[in-house]
Parts: sequence; structure tokens; C-alpha cells
Amino acid sequence: MPLTQAREISAAKRLDSVRYAIRDLACVADEVMAQGHRVLPLNVGDPLNFDFQTPPHIIEAVYRAMRDGRNGYAPSNGIRGA
Repeated sequence: MPLTQAREISAAKRLDSVRYAIRDLACVADEVMAQGHRVLPLNVGDPLNFDFQTPPHIIEAVYRAMRDGRNGYAPSNGIRGA
């Protein structure tokens, strides 16, 4: 039997003054689009939706990394020479 949430979880009051700037820009973008201009909303995180193709050398580098088992989390201080 799946667990269900018994009550709604409210955001902490200390978050009332936190702002997420991209939301403000998204409203401006909506206004610009309403005026008939084309906008590429890259904040949605999927550039393929906007006809941006991944360069072949990037695909090859990702393939090599996955093949060689180098596609997990890196150390917090990074990988020297990478």
C-alpha cells in the first residue's frame, strides 16, 4: 500500500524573501513574445527543443567517458588536468 501525504507541507517563512531571477525574466519573455517577437526560452533546459544540435566531438567525449566508467560524480575539488 503506497504512503500518502496527510497534510500539505508549507514553505518555511524564511523563504519569503528569496527570489528566483529567472522567473522575473520569464515574465518579461512572455511580454516580448506577446508583442510578436521570437524568444528562445533556454531556461527550460532542453536545447534540442530549439534546434540546437550537440556537436559530434561532445557526443564522442561523453561516449568515451561512459565507456571508461568516468561518468559518475567527481571529487568535490575536481579532477586535475580535466
